[in-house]
This record gives sequence, structure tokens and C-alpha cells, in this order.
Amino acid sequence: MAKKPDSFYFDNYVACADLAVQAAELLTKIFENFDPAQIHDMLDKMHAIEHAADKKHHELEDALLTAFITPLEREDLDLMSCSLDTVLDRIEGVVQRVYFTNIQSIHPDAIVIAHKVTDACRAMKDLMVELPNYRKSKTLRELVIQINTIESEADE
Repeated sequence: MAKKPDSFYFDNYVACADLAVQAAELLTKIFENFDPAQIHDMLDKMHAIEHAADKKHHELEDALLTAFITPLEREDLDLMSCSLDTVLDRIEGVVQRVYFTNIQSIHPDAIVIAHKVTDACRAMKDLMVELPNYRKSKTLRELVIQINTIESEADE
């Protein structure tokens, strides 16, 4: 059975969200086992994940340029892709800042926040998996609430 052509967009989102989970998990690992001598190597690993996400983002943009019909509004599909890319850019940016400002130790609160980022990215991936069923989904709303709750907890 052939996949629906529209699945490309949703599959791309899931792949990007999976990369966000990988980036968040790496951030948590870096903070939990912080070693200033290893931060450059960890930055390289993070950059590789972020670069893979950039490639997925560009693939989606290319597909949008040539698509005649899309499953959702073209602008909404692009906005979702840009938003996923921003998540990865910001996670990478944290590690870059740690490197460039020569941080020598990680405060325990930063580890807690890194865990919240990981939790939020996992929930975001679950949401992307569920997104193709947006018309009939019974869990999409709960996933949005879960992500908002994680954000509120992190804000506190």
C-alpha cells in the first residue's frame, strides 16, 4: 500500500521532533556530566544534530515550492517547520553559549531545566506523531496542554 503524498510533511515533522529530542537529551547529558574540557566535542555533536534538522527543514521548504496541493495551508506547514527548526537552534545556542562564555560549572537548576526541555521535546514529538490525525484526534489537545504545563513548570 502506497503512502499518501501528504505524509511527507508529517513524517518530516516527526523526524525534526525526533532530532529535537536527541538535542535535548544531549543537552541534559552535557549538564549532568559537565566537563569543561569536553564541551567543544559536545558542541560538535550538538551541531551535527542541528545540521541534520536544517536539512529536513530545507527538504520541506523545497517540497512546498513544488507542491500543487498541500494537506494544510502552505504558510502553516512552513511555520511549523520553522518553529521546529527554532527549537533545535535554541538548544544548540545554549551549548554554544556555555562554550563561548567559558562556563566552568553547571548550576543544579540548569540541570532541572534541561530535563524540562527534554520532557517538552518528547511531548512535542508525540504531538507531531499525532498531528496527521488532527481532525479526529482525541489526544492532540492533551499533548498541547502537557507541553504548556511543562513550560509553566520550567517558568516557576
